[in-house]
Amino acid sequence: MGDTGEKSPPATVPLQSVLYKSIKTITLVLTWICIGLYMEITGPTLIDLKFRANTSYENIARAISGRSVGFFIGSLAGGMLVDKLTRYCDCMIGFCLTFAGATTVIVPWSTSLGLVWFLFVFQGTCEGIINIAGQRLIILLWEKKAASPLHVLHMGFGIGSFIVPLISNPFLADRVFVTLGNSTNVSNSQILNTTLDVSYSQILNTTLDVSYSQNRNTTMGVSTTAKGEEIFINSRIEYAYAISGSITFLMASAFYYYQFFDKQTSTLYDADEFSAKPIQKKTIRSIINPATCAGGDCWFGSKIFFFLLIHFFNVLGIERACGKFIRAYSIDQLAFSKDDGTFINTAFWAAHAVGRLSGFIVAKWIPIKVLILVELASGLVFAILLCCFATDNKLMLWVFAPCLGFFVAPLFPTGIGWGNHHMEMTGCAITLLLCGASVGGVAYLWILGYLYDTYGPTTFLYLLLGGFIVLTINATLLTISVRNRLGKYDTKKSQCRDLELLNKNKET
Repeated sequence: MGDTGEKSPPATVPLQSVLYKSIKTITLVLTWICIGLYMEITGPTLIDLKFRANTSYENIARAISGRSVGFFIGSLAGGMLVDKLTRYCDCMIGFCLTFAGATTVIVPWSTSLGLVWFLFVFQGTCEGIINIAGQRLIILLWEKKAASPLHVLHMGFGIGSFIVPLISNPFLADRVFVTLGNSTNVSNSQILNTTLDVSYSQILNTTLDVSYSQNRNTTMGVSTTAKGEEIFINSRIEYAYAISGSITFLMASAFYYYQFFDKQTSTLYDADEFSAKPIQKKTIRSIINPATCAGGDCWFGSKIFFFLLIHFFNVLGIERACGKFIRAYSIDQLAFSKDDGTFINTAFWAAHAVGRLSGFIVAKWIPIKVLILVELASGLVFAILLCCFATDNKLMLWVFAPCLGFFVAPLFPTGIGWGNHHMEMTGCAITLLLCGASVGGVAYLWILGYLYDTYGPTTFLYLLLGGFIVLTINATLLTISVRNRLGKYDTKKSQCRDLELLNKNKET
């Protein structure tokens, strides 16, 4: 027979074993744990970074927001790279983990805010590429059964964020108060094995600065509080960053093995290329047209995208604000100890991880359009409780902050699920929503840094409350706007029932 021009199947395309799929999925979950380690280490170390750079919360928050700028870039670049070079997804993840681990080690040694910002932009770019390539691999591995592994994948980020405060805590700065008007001896056996005589009049007019060349463990900072002068000494966060960066760096080796030495991975890509359907050429206009995702209805598509952009803008902004500032708030406003500040940060991320898992389980029984309202209403309640009771009560922060983390966690995947219920979530659509989320991460940190320095730590809670108010109103309008439309996955029975009612109304 003549050549038909069709692709012939590869010589051997074995069905991937469940064991292979499970092992690779676990490897990807460990990758998401690494993302949590190197991206959320700035939360417990925020105060140390602030004093090392000799700057304000506003400026250090702007520098850290570089992560969201990089995530914007990585989302755009990752979408194109993964579409064009699907066969090299493992290699992309390996390279990004290598570079992310290396830059993590450098961060605490950088006293220039510009350099810190650039390093976080680079880390965010790596995160964006890993995010898209990793999810693509999960879909290739599990195909129709990918929903559960995807939820477990994102839970890994919460686990990493939960672990990193515990890694950082032994290396965080100690806090010493200098009483107003008194001459105080600040003694620390670890600092050059000497006692430093520090008078209040000296501290008031100068900032203590001990060179790294003398002793790394003598890093100091001074902050004025109502109690007098607050001195931060004995910061060794470079060790915490080195641990997180090294773990991330080593994790990259697994993906180099998968890319260059694993035969099952090679046959997985062969099977994907063989099963891929011919792609029709699309114009740029059709790709960016909202009607493409909404069955030809441009107005409906534009409206849904508008509401979803507001949703993701605020969800990621709230998550970034909580992760970065909850420890600083507990210490500055409620006088938590160094250890307790770390533990409240850990409790928030532990609840976040549990919330991601619970959201996946509950979504099987509660319709997505109901679930998003329940999650937001619950989050709003706890944001109100925090503002009412956690401004001067340590116990209330311990109780309500983890509850808030529990309900913040599922809002991101729930938003994707809601959009997918009513539209085709194409690669361009997901990229657009991720870019909107990254802008929210930048905006929230810039705004919170300014408010925190200008009006005090309590603005942290009020900003969270404002974000949940906007989210709840937005979700309500979103629900009302689609009340008369069927979703993609509504059953045929319900569709027939709606058609029968429509015909009866027409006859009447």
